[in-house]
Amino acid sequence: MKSVCCTDEIKTDTIKQITERGHGVLDVGVSDNSFYLWLKQNREQASPKS
Repeated sequence: MKSVCCTDEIKTDTIKQITERGHGVLDVGVSDNSFYLWLKQNREQASPKS
């Protein structure tokens, strides 16, 4: 079973902290790998499915 460490709301807020407010990935307490995975998932959810 896959464990969930963070809600979508937390992930979205973390992405905004880094991309819009200029905080570093390590400053907000996530790994580079987690951030880029969350960013990819966020972009896939935001783009319309064809």
